[in-house]
Amino acid sequence: MSATTMTKYTRADVATKCKVYELDTVTPEKAAKIAAMFNAALGKDGVVAEGHQPYPDPSLFSADGIVETVESPYRRLFIAELDGETVGGIIADALHELACEFNCMAVDPKYRGLGIGSFLVEGAKNLINDCFFLSNITELVTHSLASQTAHIKHGYNRFLGFGYAHYPKVFFADKPESVVWAGQLHGRLARELQNLRDRIGNLEKLSDAEITDLISRESRVVIGKASASEKQLATELVKPRSVYLPEEYACLGKAILSQYADQMEFRVNDENKDAVSDKASIRSDKFDVDLKPDFGHTYIDFDFGFDIKANEAAVKEAIEKVQNTPGKRFIRATIKANHPSGVEIAKFLKKHGFVFHSVLPLYQYEVSEDGQSHKFHDLLGMQWVCSGVAKKNPLPGETNSVIKVYGYPANLTGKIVSLIRSEL
Repeated sequence: MSATTMTKYTRADVATKCKVYELDTVTPEKAAKIAAMFNAALGKDGVVAEGHQPYPDPSLFSADGIVETVESPYRRLFIAELDGETVGGIIADALHELACEFNCMAVDPKYRGLGIGSFLVEGAKNLINDCFFLSNITELVTHSLASQTAHIKHGYNRFLGFGYAHYPKVFFADKPESVVWAGQLHGRLARELQNLRDRIGNLEKLSDAEITDLISRESRVVIGKASASEKQLATELVKPRSVYLPEEYACLGKAILSQYADQMEFRVNDENKDAVSDKASIRSDKFDVDLKPDFGHTYIDFDFGFDIKANEAAVKEAIEKVQNTPGKRFIRATIKANHPSGVEIAKFLKKHGFVFHSVLPLYQYEVSEDGQSHKFHDLLGMQWVCSGVAKKNPLPGETNSVIKVYGYPANLTGKIVSLIRSEL
């Protein structure tokens, strides 16, 4: 008898009796019950079975860790309860002050098969929606179509990329986890963006001050009581956003960004020469390597306007150092795609074994030191996967693949994976 059939509850009971709420405070006793649920769902201390690597968030598996999670200003914990019993939970982690990602959706095995995961995602989404603006970009694990479907059912169906063999060997002892990237916009401004763009009309010849004034007049309910920084945010997001991609990525990039067409306008490889020239004059020599020594993955991030021609040797040395580090099997590089320099960075990375990863709208956010300038960055993601790991972990569509991707090969996930396969 399966764990699911042992419970006395039905899907109808979940619809009427289950509640989802955010924990603002938690007692030690309640924290212990929540930790017990995560241990039941993901194995004791996050180890599913012998030989598997632990789930990479140890705070979920102890009462003290749950208390720390609830008290953190960068994390939000949403709980599903059924007749007072904790049956599931999901974390929302801050990427920056205007973006988050869902992490670790878990359901007690005794209650699986009742739709609690879908109910949990819907409840967390509704609670997050009570804000001015927030972009949610979440990695969906590919061992579970049930988890993917629960998110997709509630709007996390804008597919942005695919991380190949990105995460530790949590769910398979011999295979690292891959992830599908999906996004959604939350909040009052997100719901109003299309109406604002329709009512304001042509923005090409308007200054930012004129756009802000028009927004304030056209949307008194959403914008009228907004702070100065929120009005500046609205001004930025109603304007067309220029994104520069290598020509071989342009069609896929347009398809990815067109998923946001009901709220925002993206222009891939914008042909406005004056705008390109102005941006091209901004140059940087800064890039950051987040080695993550305890994991098999490393992140590299390039600054806005990074000059790859002037810094080839330094970047090459950094990449080779990671690639030659024992146990390292994955590198994700992120490039500010709103600057034309991103095209040359991507071409350089391809020469060093990187392939397409994603196009991530609004993924990074920058505030000037004086607090007066707020700017989003849309990113092009590239990834390097150790060849030995790739050979042992077949992509979707191959006979021995354990990777399950929602909608593959018919929709956008198929196009993303097909491009990665061709580049590999």
